[in-house]
Amino acid sequence: MYGRYSANSPREVNSLHIDYSQFINPVGQLVEIGQHGEIIHRFCSGFNFSDAGHFLSAGHCLSTNSNQQQTCYVYDTDIIDLNRTKVSFNFQCLPSADSRICNVSFEPTYKITRIDGHGFCLYDINQRQLDYAIFHLEPAASQYGYLPLSKNDPVLNDNVMVIHHPLGLPKKYSTGNIHRVYADGSIDHTAHTYGGSSGGSRCFVKSG
Repeated sequence: MYGRYSANSPREVNSLHIDYSQFINPVGQLVEIGQHGEIIHRFCSGFNFSDAGHFLSAGHCLSTNSNQQQTCYVYDTDIIDLNRTKVSFNFQCLPSADSRICNVSFEPTYKITRIDGHGFCLYDINQRQLDYAIFHLEPAASQYGYLPLSKNDPVLNDNVMVIHHPLGLPKKYSTGNIHRVYADGSIDHTAHTYGGSSGGSRCFVKSG
């Protein structure tokens, strides 16, 4: 489900002319919480994939050590502190007559009670695994809906829409197409992403 991420400037584009509003609500953001409950750091994106509190992000987002982001392992001493990490929803710009103005909506956060599973192998072609992390949220944040996981394999040249938080910014979306499919099902795509986009939803749209 996760492709490699290109280092392009974050853009909000919709070359597919798709109403993306139906896909945006389940997408959230991993945030670090300070001593007084304030958000002090924003990193990585993710999304609800069930109505029972299951939130999917990228496996490398678990690591506090950037050197591990080219390995296949996350060590216990380098895993993010779940007591200080929450998932934020609704961090997005409210509709405005002036597109230059971003009035941010109310942003509730949800506690991560456990990690239900993860895979973490990005660049070693001989040991490739899916780069994913499954978090369990409490409460379930089911009011935002969820994006079901696709049962179909990605297809070359199919359109893809990414909903994400590039650079920790309010929610954005970008579109492109799949230009390479690997044997393990991972993809390269042309939709623009940046740091903070990792874990964001990839919505596939059939060509034609």
